[in-house]
Amino acid sequence: MTHEHGFSLVEVLIVLMIIAIISRTFPSSINLFAFQKKQNALYKTQQDLALWLIRARQLAVNINKEVILCGGDQCDGNWTKGLAIRSDNVTISTLSFDLGIHVSWKGFPVQKKSIIFLSDGLSSYQNGTFYLCHSGFYCYIRLNQSGRFYTSSILQDTNDGGGGHLC
Repeated sequence: MTHEHGFSLVEVLIVLMIIAIISRTFPSSINLFAFQKKQNALYKTQQDLALWLIRARQLAVNINKEVILCGGDQCDGNWTKGLAIRSDNVTISTLSFDLGIHVSWKGFPVQKKSIIFLSDGLSSYQNGTFYLCHSGFYCYIRLNQSGRFYTSSILQDTNDGGGGHLC
C-alpha cells in the first residue's frame, strides 16, 4: 500500500488563515524589516563617508601634497552621488552611494563642493557637517578644521519626516 505525502486543501487554508491573522495582529513586525533596512543603508553610507575622510586625510600626509575629497564622481559638488579623491587634478578613486540617501554639506563655506586636506592633515579651515538623510531618518558627520570628524548615531527626524531642514 502506498501513502501519498502532501497537504490537504484544508491544511493549506488553515495555515493561510493563521498567517493572515498574525499579519493583521502584528503589522509593525512587517514594517520592522523595512525600518531596519533603511537604518542599515544610512549607517553604511555614514561609515563609507567616514572611511573616505580618513583615506583622503591619510593620503595627503603620506604623499605630502594636497588631496581633495569632492562631492560626486565628477567633483560637481553633488555629495548625494558619491565621492571622489583627487590629487594634482587626477582622480585617484571614486565611490557611489546607495540610491535614496541624500547627503549634504552645511558649514563653512556653505555649499562646499570639496574638502581640501593639506599635507599636514588639516582641512584648511573647512569645518562643517555632512548630513545624511533617508526616509525620515538622519545621521551626521561633523568635520573640524584639524581634519578630524565625529559621527552621530542614527536619529529619527520628527520635524518634517524627511530631513528636509537638514538635507
